[in-house]
Amino acid sequence: MSICLRITVSVGVQEGFLRTFVQKNAYNLDVEGVAQFLDNVKAQIIACGSKDLVDQFVDVLHQGMRQYQLDNIELEPFARAKDYRGIFRIIE
Repeated sequence: MSICLRITVSVGVQEGFLRTFVQKNAYNLDVEGVAQFLDNVKAQIIACGSKDLVDQFVDVLHQGMRQYQLDNIELEPFARAKDYRGIFRIIE
């Protein structure tokens, strides 16, 4: 079963968060989607893939709470609006 989640999170330490942490773990778990900072504090991540792998991806985000000072992780189902073509992109 394939799912998509919209994940919104407050990030205290932004350096390396999207590329080093989010994108790397998305590739390792075969999760596709996009991530970007919405402002100076909030990041939005769209993660799509098999339910088990997306669940593991969310678990990895929780493991990064201390290192990146993450707070207020919000998860909501997301209807896939486009094909991510099997990759995870960072929007800057």
